[in-house]
This record gives sequence, structure tokens and C-alpha cells, in this order.
Amino acid sequence: MPFRTLFPALLAAALAFHPKLRPRTPSLRRGTNDDLAAFSLNDLKTLAAARGIDVSGMTEKAQVAEALKAPRTPPPAEDETPSDPAAATTDEVPFDPLAALIGSEGVALDGSAFEAAADQPMDGLDFDPRVSPHAYEAAPASVGIIIVDHGSKVAAANERLERLCEGYATTRAPKHWIVRPAHMELASPSIGEAFDALVEAGCSTIVCHPFFLSQGRHVREDVPALLDEAASRHNIPYSLTPPLGEAPALLDLVHDVVSAGVKDATPDADDGGFGFFGAIAEMIEAENAR
Repeated sequence: MPFRTLFPALLAAALAFHPKLRPRTPSLRRGTNDDLAAFSLNDLKTLAAARGIDVSGMTEKAQVAEALKAPRTPPPAEDETPSDPAAATTDEVPFDPLAALIGSEGVALDGSAFEAAADQPMDGLDFDPRVSPHAYEAAPASVGIIIVDHGSKVAAANERLERLCEGYATTRAPKHWIVRPAHMELASPSIGEAFDALVEAGCSTIVCHPFFLSQGRHVREDVPALLDEAASRHNIPYSLTPPLGEAPALLDLVHDVVSAGVKDATPDADDGGFGFFGAIAEMIEAENAR
């Protein structure tokens, strides 16, 4: 076949068997009218919602398409500091689980009034429920103190020991000491009764002080025996102090009492019977009183 005839035939065959190109997928980036017509308004809004773009106020496909094609700035990382210091907020309030349980009117969920927490515990309370337990220092264990005398059939004599224990507890003893009177015999409470009461009150240690002036038989034998008998019912440590008569400060107490007696006995003497040194002592007392 001549070349003039062969070439047109081959060209016609190639064009006849060449596969047709597939239509181009519509693209929003190109933004032609034909591409835009391929999408519905709902399709465009669904795509925008998936990309986090707010198009709720748009009613035209062209508006939604422009919002989708607009360049977006990626959000800053969580640990990045805003470039504009004025944009940073400093009034953020941390989450308070207690405040979440309280209404804006200061009323708890059960309808009762809510009282704000206090900074310091109230006086006279072992535990203030308004204060966090972390505000309290670690409280020492309670110590029971028994002050025991001989005991008497005369009620006034026994009441004197009760007043002494009460005054000692309120003016001298720490708050975690519990002071109780006891009588060796003839009156109640006994040493055993006082011991039991202190253990029941939560004391973990008992200290017994014999309110006696000398190491007589009562201090050496009777009081220790009664204390051991009482302690045999409880598994806690206990001890017995020396009698009051062996306290080093007893000489100072005797001196104060005697000095007052001398002054009462010599009212006309300005120095109280102590000469020059007595006058100096009076001057010091007067200065301390001011």
C-alpha cells in the first residue's frame, strides 16, 4: 500500500481505538461555575463543619465555597505563649470542687446556708469543721494527769483538791493534758476510778502525782500499789512522780509565804523586816507592777 494511503489509515485507526479521557473531578480550589454546581449547599456546609469552619450564617454556595478556599492559620501549640501580652489573660480562676457544689447565692445543694471557711480555728473547739484538716498541726496524744491526795471524810477538804486540779488544768497544763483529782482513801474518785476515766477519755499515757509533802508510807507503798492495780486493767504506759515536798521550787513557795507573813507581822517597818535588801526587793516589785 502506498505511503499516501497507509498513513491516513493508521491515523484514523489510532483515533478510533484511543480510550476516552475520564471527566475531571470537580474541584473547589479552581472555583469555576461548573465545579461549584457539582456540590449542594448542604454538602459544602458539611465539609466546612468537618474542617471547623463556621458557615452557619451563610445561605449561598459561593459564600461557603470562598470560606472553604480561604487560607487558614494553624492553631498555636498549647505550650506557646501568645505574642501579644495584652491577649494573655490573668484572671483565670482555677477549678474549685467545693465551689462547684455551692450555688451563687451561698446556699448548699441541700438548701442550707453555706458559711465561708475560716483561716484559723475558733477558740474553744478541738476541731473546727470550717477549717481544712491541713491547717492543723499534728496534735499530740492526750496525756492523763492524776493528782492524788490522802482523802478525807470532810467534803470541803476533798473539794479543795478538785479546785486545785481545775485551776491547774485551765492555767498551766497544755490542752492535750486531761487533769483529774483522786483520793487514796476515804473519798471518791479513787485512783482506780480516775485511771479508768482518763483511759475512757482517750488518754494514751497516765502520770500520777502524789500531792504529799514527804516520802511516807503512803507515797512509798500505798499509792504505787493502787496505781499498779488500776494500770493492770489497761495496756498503756504510766508513771508516778516524786511527792510535792521534793520539788525544788518548794523553797521559793515557802519563802513567798513566809515573806508575806513577816510583812503582815511588821506593818510599821517600811522594809518589811528585811533591812536594806527588803527595801530593794520592794522597789523591784513596784517596778514590775508598773
